[in-house]
Amino acid sequence: MWDCACIEIEIPPQICACGEYTQCSESCTCYYDDVCIDNCNCEPHPITCACGGYYPCSEGCVCYNDDICIEDYTYIRVQYEWHYSFVIGRGYNLFWPDAGITRAEAMQMFYNLMPNVHTSTSAYFTDVASDAWYANAINTMAAQGIARGYLGEFRPDSLITRAEFAAAVLRFYGLSPHVGAMFSDVISSDWSYAYIGTASYRGWVTGVDSNHFQPEREITRAEAVALVNRMLNRIADMDFINNSGATMIVFYDIIGHCWAFAYIMEAANTHKYVRNDDNTETWLYVLPELN
Repeated sequence: MWDCACIEIEIPPQICACGEYTQCSESCTCYYDDVCIDNCNCEPHPITCACGGYYPCSEGCVCYNDDICIEDYTYIRVQYEWHYSFVIGRGYNLFWPDAGITRAEAMQMFYNLMPNVHTSTSAYFTDVASDAWYANAINTMAAQGIARGYLGEFRPDSLITRAEFAAAVLRFYGLSPHVGAMFSDVISSDWSYAYIGTASYRGWVTGVDSNHFQPEREITRAEAVALVNRMLNRIADMDFINNSGATMIVFYDIIGHCWAFAYIMEAANTHKYVRNDDNTETWLYVLPELN
């Protein structure tokens, strides 16, 4: 047998979810080589090193599941992470990248990015019914200081503007606005002046050209996804997407011609990845059942 050295990787508890593989209680599962314990938590199973299965290393030596091969038939522990999907399409495998995004949809997006946040059931806005599909997202984001309204109303069905979304992203990140905007259509007396300036300084937002931001124009779904990915440093592994043959969420209206294809693929597919030294991602696999 090959002299393989395998190193176990700690599995974060939050990936324990309803799906397949090792059953945990009635409906909760741990993925791959994890072992279920009480209350739907996951703990790593001892890794065995043998020939066959999953990640091949050189001629015939393999570590299973969460370990990564390196040369000379050995294996190295890597710091891998999960990126969970935070957007969905609008039916018929379409994303509608150039359509606007409602204020409710924007808060749902941020809510999806906070899987461990305590869901607030308190009513913050008079026009957000407790049984509305977006109630948990809006109320929770309000409790977190991210959702802002208009004199007691949230206007959930109104399209969110580029300025409003940039401000929400800064609040989500926990960053105070502190840099003035450098666009001719964003003046210092505008409420969004420092929000847009700070987001631009960080490289999260871009203008429609070198001199204009169009703060009151509704942000498109593609622009919103791109902004969030830049803020979170989420970078799609295009080699994996194009060549892996993995089952992924793909939308017909972004294939081959949409400038935001990589951003949308990153946002729509739950994936396990390793962060490389050059800040890119290497995807290990996707879990479409969690999308």
